[in-house]
Amino acid sequence: VQWPLLLGGTMEELQDRGLAQEVVEELRIAERIAELSARAVGVDASHVEPPQLVRYTPGQFYKAHFDTHKEPDRLSSHMGEQRTHTLLVFLSDIPADDGSGCLHFPRLGLRVRPHAGAAVLWRNLHADGKVNQESLHEGEPTLRSEKMAMNVWLSDRPFTKELVEEGRRRKLRLAEEQAASELAQAAAKEDREEP
Repeated sequence: VQWPLLLGGTMEELQDRGLAQEVVEELRIAERIAELSARAVGVDASHVEPPQLVRYTPGQFYKAHFDTHKEPDRLSSHMGEQRTHTLLVFLSDIPADDGSGCLHFPRLGLRVRPHAGAAVLWRNLHADGKVNQESLHEGEPTLRSEKMAMNVWLSDRPFTKELVEEGRRRKLRLAEEQAASELAQAAAKEDREEP
C-alpha cells in the first residue's frame, strides 16, 4: 500500500499530475484504513503508519516478538516514533483442522484463529511508555492454508512529510556513526594483534 503522505498534495492534485487511477484508488483505501484505525484508538489518522500486508504460505510463521521499536535509537522507526497500538486484520480464513495458524499471545495463553474480516487490537505500551510485556505475540504456521493479514500500527506522534524526511536523515547519520565505530574498533583490534 502506498503512503499518501510522501507523495504530497490532495487526491485531485495527484490525479492532475498523472498518477495512475489504480494508485489513486490504493491511496484512498490507505487513507480510509488510517481513518478507521485511528478512530478505534481515539487518535488522529496522522498517527497511523502505512498498512503492511503479509502473506504466509503453509509452514511459514513469525516468531514471538513485540511490535515496538527497539530502544534507545528506534532504528526501525520512520522518524523516531514508538508504536502504541497494533491492529491486525485477518484477510483469510484458517480452518480449525489446518494445524494452528493462530495469532498467539504466549504470556496471555491466548490464541486467535484467523477469520477473514476479523481484527485484533492491542496496546504495545503502557501509559508510562514502557513496553507491555503481555503484547508478546507470534504468528503460528498452518499446514495447508495460505494466511494473509494486514498490520496497522499506530504511533505516539503524528507523521508529517518533514519528520519522515528528518527521520531518514537521522537513520543515515546513525548508520554512518555505527560504521565508523566498527571501523575504529577493527583498526584498534588489528593494532593490538600486531607483534
